[in-house]
Amino acid sequence: MKGHKRFRAGAWRLTVNAKDPVSGERKPVYRTVHAPNTKRGAERADTELAKLIAEVGTGRTMPTSGLTVEQLVERYIVDKSPSWSPGAADETRRRVAQHITPHIGSVAIERLRPIDVQQLHAALRAGGLGEGSIGRVHDMLRAALNWAERLDLIVKNPAAKVDRPRGAKPDITPPAPADVVRMI
Repeated sequence: MKGHKRFRAGAWRLTVNAKDPVSGERKPVYRTVHAPNTKRGAERADTELAKLIAEVGTGRTMPTSGLTVEQLVERYIVDKSPSWSPGAADETRRRVAQHITPHIGSVAIERLRPIDVQQLHAALRAGGLGEGSIGRVHDMLRAALNWAERLDLIVKNPAAKVDRPRGAKPDITPPAPADVVRMI
């Protein structure tokens, strides 16, 4: 894999061509190094270019796929729904449209960070959604991002680093033995 560097407007622009995970086409991956146009600056740019080539080669850095969270979740639903129960895909789409799309649906999947998922939880809480329901939204988002990670659309799943909200445990009090005998 090759890359090249170019000095322009006070910084070095590094470029490495990589395979787009969605289309399979070659797309550039860019990185900017702020260093002067001197021998020392060129050496620093060369070092960063070697690191970028290694990252692209190992898959730690990929070209952007252009997919948003909303588009990714829809692709996930289309791929997985044949094995789901009838109506589950429609219910999942409704939940996505109601809870995910308004908050992070337009975010590119490569730019989604754990803090964005945490803020989604906070926004859903502020909107009056219960912890159990937020947990189900989190599970669906995390499953879609796991699927994207397995398909090399993203390097890491940001939802995996955020704790899943848990619903409150119900206080279960069993009936007294005399009540059980009376019910039988």
